[in-house]
Amino acid sequence: MRPFAGLALSLLGLALTPRIDVLAQERDRSRIPEEYKWNLADVYPSEAAWRTAKEALVAKIPDVDPYRGTLASSADQLRACLDLTTEMGKEFARLYSYASMTLDQDTQLHADFLAALLDVHLQSGGGDAMVGSNYWDVHR
Repeated sequence: MRPFAGLALSLLGLALTPRIDVLAQERDRSRIPEEYKWNLADVYPSEAAWRTAKEALVAKIPDVDPYRGTLASSADQLRACLDLTTEMGKEFARLYSYASMTLDQDTQLHADFLAALLDVHLQSGGGDAMVGSNYWDVHR
């Protein structure tokens, strides 16, 4: 190897190594340019809208009960139950995404979002268990 080749490779390596401060995450959101921030209004226009959607999801939980023990009665019954639980799952994911992004913005102010979703998840646990156990009845 030529004498300067090792030095040149070392300098090239240093030049290509990113600086630590470039990779560090900015903690002060006010210093982050707007084009690099997500717009929570694209998910829900306000915190009030999020809370309204959460309450609507909670109100749908009992809608799963009529399907208990009936999934094997017909394909239409099975499909209706799966459509309902899929719709509820999508809304829960949307609620969770908003809560998670809000929590990333301000951990002190918005931790209650995730607590509220945990409550929704616990309330709906029976519906998931019912659908799951009844699923096996269909496939026997």
